[in-house]
Amino acid sequence: MTTPRLLRSLFGNMCTFILVAFVAGCGGGSGDTSSTNTPPPAASEPAVTADPGNIVAVRVGQVATLDGSGSSATTSDSLNFAWSFSSKPDGSNAVLTGETSPNPSFLTDVVGSYRVQLVVTAGNLTSQRTVALVEVTNPGDYLTGIRDHTSYTSQCSDCH
Repeated sequence: MTTPRLLRSLFGNMCTFILVAFVAGCGGGSGDTSSTNTPPPAASEPAVTADPGNIVAVRVGQVATLDGSGSSATTSDSLNFAWSFSSKPDGSNAVLTGETSPNPSFLTDVVGSYRVQLVVTAGNLTSQRTVALVEVTNPGDYLTGIRDHTSYTSQCSDCH
């Protein structure tokens, strides 16, 4: 049989347990209403983005100029450009000039697709590699399938 004294003791222990759980659940009673289980918002990581510009369409014998001026960084460090050919049509002897500038160029010498990769650094941060596409045709040839790709990155695989 349960005595009133035992009931009071059980009731008191239960009230104490509820009070402790309530105080612990609301930040310990310090007036802090934020949850102790929620991590603080993450600060955005600094980043560098390489933007090799629009697809370039020229004729054999013309100079193709690339435009990496849309590249950016979330730091105040200056941008450093590193352009290089990732592929050229067979037989091409094209040489890139200004490969550390935002606007390198080369004289086209063979019909076909030239791919020029860009990596940008700012301080100790490095961008992902991106690729500019230069389509070269003979004078008088129609540039089949080449459209103005303004506002698109030249990550051709995203669309084609």
